[in-house]
Amino acid sequence: MKLLCLTLDFHLPACRSLKEKRRRLNGLKDKFGSNPNIAVSESGFHDVHDRARWSFVIVGKSSRIIDAQKEQIQEYANSIIDGFITHCEAEYLL
Repeated sequence: MKLLCLTLDFHLPACRSLKEKRRRLNGLKDKFGSNPNIAVSESGFHDVHDRARWSFVIVGKSSRIIDAQKEQIQEYANSIIDGFITHCEAEYLL
């Protein structure tokens, strides 16, 4: 069993409220939170309007499977989220 923690930091230009911030990023939880192998959490910058940090813990039988899911998350975030990824960190925990 393998375990990966993926952390993405976002910059959300012109975001003026926490409600707007949640609306812009809610798709991450909707898309990946229903997968039983992925835990999704807003993990930083909770009270900052134009910044966000989200963490994903991915569990799988092999690194290949986990890396494929990690790529899906990053591609989705790059193409769908109304903002920019400013930092990405991936760390295998097991």
